[in-house]
Amino acid sequence: MHSVKSHAIYLLLTAFITTLSGCATTDTTASQDLQDGGGATGPVYHPQLKPEITSPEMARKNLSELLSGTKTRVPGIKLPSMPPRCDTVSREQLQALGKGAPSKAYACCDAGGGLIYVLFKNLRILGNGISASDTVFVSDADLLGSDIAVEKISSEAAKITTATFVDDAIDSRPKCDDNALRPYRVSFRGGIISFYFEKLDDATAFADNLFVIQQTGTKSRDARLSLFKAKLSQYRAGVKPPVTEEQRRLLVQANALSQRKDYPGAIDLYLKALDVDPVAYPGAYFNLALLSAQMEQYKPAIDYMKQYLLLEPGAKDARSGQDKIYEWELMLQK
Repeated sequence: MHSVKSHAIYLLLTAFITTLSGCATTDTTASQDLQDGGGATGPVYHPQLKPEITSPEMARKNLSELLSGTKTRVPGIKLPSMPPRCDTVSREQLQALGKGAPSKAYACCDAGGGLIYVLFKNLRILGNGISASDTVFVSDADLLGSDIAVEKISSEAAKITTATFVDDAIDSRPKCDDNALRPYRVSFRGGIISFYFEKLDDATAFADNLFVIQQTGTKSRDARLSLFKAKLSQYRAGVKPPVTEEQRRLLVQANALSQRKDYPGAIDLYLKALDVDPVAYPGAYFNLALLSAQMEQYKPAIDYMKQYLLLEPGAKDARSGQDKIYEWELMLQK
């Protein structure tokens, strides 16, 4: 069951990219942008709790509809793990962004060669975050304790001049079919995670639904930690609950997804297994830590590993687990 330990923390990736030039946006799009939100740039909206969004489940459903492309263009994504520039990044780095994505991905660049954002045509809303590919995942944990803001950037800053197509197929040369301005940026984690939208209404709807998930997630996290602390005392006193059949089913399925490199899906199932009982299978925390680190989610990775060590301080892998914490603390500083 503890099979994730055997997985390498880092993927060995090979790739190919084709660079497309001359994808400048049109003046029509720029004028529509100015009419939509005016010419001013900077903060334009802070999310609110809306009475029509009654639960985090509804918020996730709304996000799924919003990000599906049926109501709006798929937003661009910018994460700390993405390269800052398009003209210096290696093919392997770009391919890593799109690995495992349901469809093609575009790295969109400005006139100076800087990365604006990456477009993923199919984004998945999971029970614990937003997944774009095997390596691009925005966790609910990123929302906790973070201010969510909607900002307007200038039309010039939002203009795509080059789109780099990320794909395995050596002879694939797609058209630059999406160079629309996305001047509305929804940011959190101090601005280091951002989603870019074409329309202000879409950006504010996205922010409002994230806000609901954030607020309920904070309450759920506090409740889980309280239960974990209560169960931890019992566990250390020798009261160790058995793994139920339902929990075992979720753990087996989580391991299966991990082996298929569906890391976001595996994390989701491990968390559901811990909701059944937070201490019956301590190895779930170890696996969650490794999977979170694989997705470059170092803060939750550290938290999960610490919970594992609290449950199993004398485990054979306790030393390596603590060393991983030191390693991830360094990555957080970067």
